[in-house]
Amino acid sequence: MRAEGGTAGGETDWKGQCDALRSQLAEMTKRNNERNNYINSLFSSMEDGFFLADQAGRIVLFNRSAETLLGIHASCLFEGFEKSHNVVMSRILEECVSSRSSGARRSFAAKNEAGAELQIDISPVLSKYGEKEPLGTLAIVKDVTEKNRIETMRKDFVATVSHEFRTPLTLISGVIEMLRMYDDLPRADRNRSLEMLEIETERLKKLISELLMLSRMENRIFSSQPGPIDVEKVLGQVMAALEPLARKKGQVLKFAMSQGAAPLRGDESWFFHAIQNLVENAIKYTPAGGAIAVEAASDERELRIAVRDNGIGIAPEDMDRIFERFYRADKSRGSETGGSGLGLAIAKDIISLLNGEISVESAPGSGSVFTVRIPLSRDAG
Repeated sequence: MRAEGGTAGGETDWKGQCDALRSQLAEMTKRNNERNNYINSLFSSMEDGFFLADQAGRIVLFNRSAETLLGIHASCLFEGFEKSHNVVMSRILEECVSSRSSGARRSFAAKNEAGAELQIDISPVLSKYGEKEPLGTLAIVKDVTEKNRIETMRKDFVATVSHEFRTPLTLISGVIEMLRMYDDLPRADRNRSLEMLEIETERLKKLISELLMLSRMENRIFSSQPGPIDVEKVLGQVMAALEPLARKKGQVLKFAMSQGAAPLRGDESWFFHAIQNLVENAIKYTPAGGAIAVEAASDERELRIAVRDNGIGIAPEDMDRIFERFYRADKSRGSETGGSGLGLAIAKDIISLLNGEISVESAPGSGSVFTVRIPLSRDAG
C-alpha cells in the first residue's frame, strides 16, 4: 500500500513540476514574442534604413526603410543579392567587405534609382558576448535629399544677400571717394552724387527691413498681437501709401471692394505688407500711363483680393519661380526699380501664415493678375 501510495504521489509531483515548467516556458515564449514585436516595430518605424550582412556577405536583416531606399526585398534573404541589378547596393556590399577586413567604419554618398540622395555609413558588428567575435557589418542609410536641398538654399541665400549688399555699398563707397577727391566738384555733379547716395542708402534700408521681416515670419515673431483685421481699412492704407508712386509714373490706381466683407484674423501689419508688396510690384512692372486695379470681395468661406495690371507680364518659364526669394523675372530691371526680389516671397509667406494662397495669371505683354484667397474661419491667423 505504501509503495502504491508513494508511486501515486511521485506521479502527482512530477505532473505538477511539468505543468509548472510548461507554464514558465509559455510565459518566457510570450515575453520573448513581445520583445521581438517591440524590436520589429521599432525597426519598421525608423526613418533611416539599415541592413545587417553576415561574415559571408549575406544580407540577414533589414527594415522597411532600407527596402524603400535601396530597392531590396525579402527574396534577398533566401536567394542572395544579384549585384548587377542595383548599383548602390553593389557599392554598399563592396564597402561592407572592406569594413570587415579593416575593422574600420566607412562612409560615402550615393543616389538611388529614384534620384534620392543617400548618406551611407558602414561599421563592423561584434558579438556582445564571449570573445566579441565579428558577426558582420551594419549599414545605416539616410535620405539626405531635403537636408542637402536646404543647405544649397542656405548657401545660395547667403551668396545672394552678400551680392545684394555689395552692389549698393560699392556704389556708395565710390561716390564717397569721388567727393573726397574733388573739392571743386560742380554743384550739379555734387547734387547728383548725393542723390545716388540717398537712393542706395534707401535701397539698403529696405533690404534690411525685408530680411528682418522674413526672419520674424520664420520665427513667428508677430509685429503685433494677432486679432481682427479691418480689411477695407488696410487696403485703403495701401492705396494711400502707393498713390504717390503711381501718380509719379502717370498711372491710374483703382480700388473697389464689395460691402459687408467677412472678418479676418491675423497680424494686421503683416497683412498690410503683403498687399502693399503685390500692389507695389504691379506699379513697378507697369509702364508709365498704365493702370492698376485692386478688387476685394468675400463670401462666407473666403476673402478674395485681386491685383490687376496692364504691365509687361510674366514669361511662362518664370511663372513657377516668381515667389522664390531674390528671384527677378525681369533681371534687367532689378537696379532700375530698386527691387530686391523679396517682395513677392514675403507676400506669399504672409498669406500662407493666414492659411491662404496666392495664384497668378499672366502672359508677356498682357499684364498680370495676382489673386489672394484667404479662408474666413475662426482658426484663420
